[in-house]
Amino acid sequence: MCATHLTLLLACLTLPWVVCLGDKCNDKTHYRNDDLCCDLCPAGHFVKKDCTRIQKTICEKCPSGTYNAEATELFKCYTCMECQYARSECIPTRDAVCYCPPDSLCTTEECPTCKKKPTCGKGEQLQQTGEKCEPCPNSTYSDREGGNCTALTRCDQLGLDVVFPGNKTHNAICTQLTTAGPKEDGNLTQVVLATCLLCCVFTSLMVVVVVSVWTVKYRKQMRLIKSLKGSPVGVVEESQKFQLSEEEKGDKSLEEINLKTSLSFDLQEYGRSCGP
Repeated sequence: MCATHLTLLLACLTLPWVVCLGDKCNDKTHYRNDDLCCDLCPAGHFVKKDCTRIQKTICEKCPSGTYNAEATELFKCYTCMECQYARSECIPTRDAVCYCPPDSLCTTEECPTCKKKPTCGKGEQLQQTGEKCEPCPNSTYSDREGGNCTALTRCDQLGLDVVFPGNKTHNAICTQLTTAGPKEDGNLTQVVLATCLLCCVFTSLMVVVVVSVWTVKYRKQMRLIKSLKGSPVGVVEESQKFQLSEEEKGDKSLEEINLKTSLSFDLQEYGRSCGP
């Protein structure tokens, strides 16, 4: 009896990787093979041969194109996933990571292959599944093709007036509050009207002044013409004599002729003032 216990004790001391019959294996570091607890192979490896009472587990590295992400008791590695678009390549300790461009959708959860997204029109967006378009929910809009729906701007929350409330294809349009606007516009209109009125009055006065001056000059000329027609004979004869005497004197300078002509008209005026 003592010899049996001694044998078992020596076996446990010389083979620490083997657990005696009846003990429970640590699942994180060992796996059970019949009545033995064998070491798991580390990530990136597979079990080439199970442990025995005299030998540890024999592990081997995963060949190219395969992987094991965790410590394992398997006799083979997993096959790497082939990606249409790979974010990271497959290595012995990790599978490849696939993805699809923004304009594409994954065909499965692992995303090995992609398909083109449907292009939604204005006022629409893709469903969560990414396969169909749906109208924008209430109070949201999408103003471009292939876009996502966005919440409409709330003018009242910004302290602004609403110019356009918005719809499913256009955002709301806001403007500054214009409480004092109408009064200012009215004052501006009054100023413009007053300016126009003053311009009209000034122009009218100028026209009246010009017409009045012209009328006065015209009347003076008409009176002068009439007075010349009815001037006294003596004065006319004196004027004629004066003119004949000038002609007899021959050519004179232009200034002398103008001076004498002026004197002739003065004589005529004098005759009219003295006449009946």
